Amino acid sequence: EPFIKPTLSARPSSNITEGDRIQFECSTVVARMRGIEIILLKNRTILKSVRDEKLLKYSTVATLEDSGEYQCKVEQGRASKTTNLNVVVSELFPKPILAASMENLDENGELRLSCSINGFRRANFSVFRKNANGDIWLKNSRNLTMRVSVNDTGSYFCKAEVKGIVKQSKPVGINVFAPVSKPTLSVVSGLPEVVLGKALQLICHSAMGTPPITFTFYKGNDVEEIVINDTYATFWDGNITRDDKRGYKCEAKNNHSSSTKTSNILNVTVIVPVRNASFGSAPYGEVEDGSAITFLCSVREGSWPIHFRIFRKTDREVLLYEKSENADRVVWRKEAMSRQDTGMYYCLASNRANLDVRSQPLTISVILASWQKGIIAAFVLLPLAGAAALTLWWFLCKKKKGNESSPVCVSALGTSLTSEKLTRQHNDGDYYSGSGYIEDSENHMKSTDESKGPDLESAEVEYTEVEVSTLDPHRGIDSVPIHFPAPEQKGTETVYSEIRKANN
Repeated sequence: EPFIKPTLSARPSSNITEGDRIQFECSTVVARMRGIEIILLKNRTILKSVRDEKLLKYSTVATLEDSGEYQCKVEQGRASKTTNLNVVVSELFPKPILAASMENLDENGELRLSCSINGFRRANFSVFRKNANGDIWLKNSRNLTMRVSVNDTGSYFCKAEVKGIVKQSKPVGINVFAPVSKPTLSVVSGLPEVVLGKALQLICHSAMGTPPITFTFYKGNDVEEIVINDTYATFWDGNITRDDKRGYKCEAKNNHSSSTKTSNILNVTVIVPVRNASFGSAPYGEVEDGSAITFLCSVREGSWPIHFRIFRKTDREVLLYEKSENADRVVWRKEAMSRQDTGMYYCLASNRANLDVRSQPLTISVILASWQKGIIAAFVLLPLAGAAALTLWWFLCKKKKGNESSPVCVSALGTSLTSEKLTRQHNDGDYYSGSGYIEDSENHMKSTDESKGPDLESAEVEYTEVEVSTLDPHRGIDSVPIHFPAPEQKGTETVYSEIRKANN
């Protein structure tokens, strides 16, 4: 075979005390040195290896961590042989213990640290504070006394060294507390108000004070919630009522020895949203052209002030009027309505709840004024009345057939020619007046107007037979150039004239 099984030894012994030096030797006997390799391992970790040599040496200062099984391995080509050795390292001294006078201190308090080893006093001690960028050395001593600040909060440990063996204690946490400042309580949304039906979120904040801080929320004198946090805490109150008058406050306390700090009382206003907007006008729904109209927008409930807006709806929304009132209604008077103002109107109402409530639309019609109607009636009805009167006169005139003249026609003709005398000469000297005068058979002239008086209603109608000859068309009537055409008559005709005879 190319080599024999290797031998592994530890000097001065495989049982050793930490701090002592231990030396491992691994050797073999080979027939040919070329290509041979010797390896020393502990827990499958290579400690040292040599090539083309038949002896390996490895030396170190023993520690407790060096206890365990060691292996010497010799390899040449595909051939491999091993030898194992168990080493026990006894403890020279235990790990030191760091003790603190207090782990939670007030700012400017005194901290005392002491490092010790049970049953062992001959050692070199050092005190350190842990840091992310490397441990900070404080003092080479068993004991350390210092006046602390908030920045001294952290982890501390100590080290002890004997015969080159250095051991480190477990860390000790030191917390230095600054007292909390008086907390402030506010509404997260900003203003100290909440809309009815919504939750209220409060925040309690202490500008100074070492965390953790315990925050206690009160509503009135009742504790609502306790929160442990760093510098602030929040609280939700979802039980808001319309008549909620209780104030809020919060307390802050940390591990500082000072007393608890309390905030001022915070009073929160409950905003009742606007509900049920109504819209009306006077006069209602209809107004004359040129007249004024008064609009009224009101709400059933809502916290003041309330912002009212009145719109007219055309092809777009036209804002006509807006005003904020500490009332549940607003009145707006619009002067001189015109036909162009006809349309649909409505109002919007809102308050700090930021909820717009819209009324039902109201249609306003602008109609003609009374004087405008009178002018139109005069232009339309008067011509119609005149036409009707003429038509009636014509009908009554045509109602009489034949050669008789209608008394109505005679009366109408006499009325139309008031203040004019129409005189006709008869061939034998008889006289007839068409202006209301009548000559009887004895040529006595009587005015028909004389029969008018108190007894006019009791007047009787008497028909008198009068002979009238054919009127000479070439004779003038009181020199007035007006001609009335008469039918040709042969001989003498009998005409009945209407004579009112008063009952004297």
